[in-house]
Amino acid sequence: MRKINEAQAYLTVKDETRKKKIIDLRSLLKWHTEHEVVDFMETYYGEEQQRLRALIAKDKTTKEINDTVSTLFRLHMAISVMKEAA
Repeated sequence: MRKINEAQAYLTVKDETRKKKIIDLRSLLKWHTEHEVVDFMETYYGEEQQRLRALIAKDKTTKEINDTVSTLFRLHMAISVMKEAA
């Protein structure tokens, strides 16, 4: 359970008014195994990498690049936590 909490912390973004979960691990884990959830996160990571490449090719100054890099970092850390504890 500790690794789920730590991974979820990486996947939760707070601002002044709200919390946003990039992925809600607890909801996914109700219906899928940890291995399946990690596979999903790795697939999502790959999709975000492709998105980043497209954003950079189109306009290197857009804020979406920052958001995508942040999501990639958070996904990477959550995947690492889930795999290391497995």
